[in-house]
Amino acid sequence: MTDINTYFSYASHKLDHYSISLLQETETNVREVVNGEKHYCFGVQVYKTGKYFIFYVDNINNTLSGMGLDLHLKIDVDTRTSYTLLDTTKNLVCICNKYLPKVSNEEQALHNSYELITSWEASVYEVLQLHKLFNKKRIMDSWFDLDFEDLKFIKYRMEKYKVA
Repeated sequence: MTDINTYFSYASHKLDHYSISLLQETETNVREVVNGEKHYCFGVQVYKTGKYFIFYVDNINNTLSGMGLDLHLKIDVDTRTSYTLLDTTKNLVCICNKYLPKVSNEEQALHNSYELITSWEASVYEVLQLHKLFNKKRIMDSWFDLDFEDLKFIKYRMEKYKVA
């Protein structure tokens, strides 16, 4: 059995500028660090193969650096009830695996009026794929600024799943 130090020395990688530029294509928070809007960020990419890529990127004193960690775990592809919700106060759509998305106390006052658009029984991976598809329309976390065509696309893509 491998000890934790050996595993981390094997699975961790220093991210070079090219790797960070590739990562920023799909990760808004990395793009914000590269552009100097944030000092650092971290996140995770989940792949259907059971691989997780955990990353940290920083921009300290205009020097871009980062670390990545490959984890090969059994991915949670269990079928769960997933939702699309409409925030009627901001006209934003939430794509999530839980009915009430996590919001801060300050946001709770703003996000107090949710309307269920639809729900379906689908894998967690499918919801993550929708997040990637609409990444450029992401406002924060699971909230997106989607139009009617986007909602029709989600409906078409999710037709293969049972409506919850």
